[in-house]
Amino acid sequence: MRPRSCARPACFGSLAGGPGRGRRDGRSARAPRGGAARDRWDASRSGAAMRVAFAYVGAEVLGIELLSAILKQQGHEVRLFFDPSLFDDRAIFSVPLLHRLLDVREHTLRELVAFAPDLVAFSVLTNTARWSLEMAAAVKERLGVPVVFGGVHPTVVPEAVIRDPAVDVVNLGEGFESLPELVGKLERGESVADVANLWVKRDGVVIRNPVRPALHDLDSLPHPDKSLFAEYFDVGELYLTITGLGCPYRCTFCSSDVYLDMYRDRGPYLRRRSVARVIDELQTARKRHRLRLVKFADDIFTLNRRWLEEFAREYPRRVGLPYVALSHPRHITERSAQLLRESGCHKLEIGIQSVNEETKRTVLDRHESKEEMARAFSLLEKHGIRYMVNHMFGIPGEGLEQQQEAARFYADFRPARIGGYYLKYLPGTRINAIAVERGILTPADVERFKQGYFATVHSHEHLDPELRRVCTSFETFNLLMALLPRWLNRRLARSPWVLHLHRLPQAFRTVVDVLGSVVHRDRETFAFVRYYLGYVARVARFKARLGRLPGGRLDRSGRPPERRDAAAEPGR
Repeated sequence: MRPRSCARPACFGSLAGGPGRGRRDGRSARAPRGGAARDRWDASRSGAAMRVAFAYVGAEVLGIELLSAILKQQGHEVRLFFDPSLFDDRAIFSVPLLHRLLDVREHTLRELVAFAPDLVAFSVLTNTARWSLEMAAAVKERLGVPVVFGGVHPTVVPEAVIRDPAVDVVNLGEGFESLPELVGKLERGESVADVANLWVKRDGVVIRNPVRPALHDLDSLPHPDKSLFAEYFDVGELYLTITGLGCPYRCTFCSSDVYLDMYRDRGPYLRRRSVARVIDELQTARKRHRLRLVKFADDIFTLNRRWLEEFAREYPRRVGLPYVALSHPRHITERSAQLLRESGCHKLEIGIQSVNEETKRTVLDRHESKEEMARAFSLLEKHGIRYMVNHMFGIPGEGLEQQQEAARFYADFRPARIGGYYLKYLPGTRINAIAVERGILTPADVERFKQGYFATVHSHEHLDPELRRVCTSFETFNLLMALLPRWLNRRLARSPWVLHLHRLPQAFRTVVDVLGSVVHRDRETFAFVRYYLGYVARVARFKARLGRLPGGRLDRSGRPPERRDAAAEPGR
């Protein structure tokens, strides 16, 4: 099961908020329709702090927390407006009826409007693009304030995003410097036409500014502002953070390839915080939240052995919490596995995607061999490191033979979970051209992806029915392997019995997945389940009370504002 967090910190945005308190400058929260956007662009704030609303859907985003911390350091007021979007398949569960019953999008919009912000910023992934565009259009209609889109999706397809009437500014790449500069210029009533990283649209004309170098010193960033998401769930249950930014690999299905090209010749893109700074953040967070499990969301946590050596010396002594992290088969060595164990690694997540070496080389642009993958698994098992494997279905050219090959390979090892996900065709990634060439996608499909229409991680709409049955069968068997002894897995991996598992309902796979997490004592999955069930309960309580207690706010308590201690709200 996937956790709730979304880690790429070069993003904007997120949704939450609170009851409106009236504008400090005396202006009405509801702007007149027509021409309002221009008035808000040009009006000087005369040095008054800006109100910035972040809007997001579905999961915690570290980038929003970092940007909020920077803006608050500069004296601005920041609020988060968050829509959990339960049961809509952005994470695991797709239950349309429950999603409709628990939908709080309209209420989230009302809260944002009541806050009367001077600027609304959205952090946008491809799977949140449609939600973001629809929310931005509603914000434009009701408020007319400037709307900024940042994050991976606008960075990859800025032309498609800036064309939308609801979007005034697109931030390309990281926003650590560009967003504060934009807000500061708006505060002073200055032109924003020359801010690096920004594409600015005024009167139908788009000004395309160049991208500045990536922020070199990550230690200069403040600690993430966890108070934003702490209004909605317990951020200490699975404390999300990073130690570094950037990935050196160019997988054809990943947007990191675009970032590497964008920051080429603009200074180092692979950067890391000091161990001391990471530990200081966690010690500070412990004073405000009850931390139980830490998630380091770096693309490859074990990338630098010297850094890992220092981390293994300091982290157990000064923090001592279990943690989960991500890595790559080529960056798991005897020494790194030993350091992971010594530092208290609870689980390591490894992206494998495909076991077939030809597929990896010719389709995915990944070049690790079977021997390297086997060595990584063996080292983790030798040192007692619980590990999870990410396996991708729906890769162009892969069918029954490749899935059988993968199952037989995995059966020789003991991963705590083999997570199966269907290939997502993200805009701007090279695998789209491969799929078009092989007749899997059409050019029209690729254009739709740019508009935010795309398949989720559990969708297989591009697969023919027979291949769909094969993938579903092996998805089920891969989950079952976490429960069965190794000798039985080896035998079943070579049995035609596996091909009938597609007949079992989705509920069976969910139960097996949960049981596997119980058997392997996977704290990350437990944290996700507690978060999800707790959020369902809070939304249900909130929806039940909303009718007779208008103006209530959806927070962790599920209580309306008049029954909460106002001092507990950030910014009060």
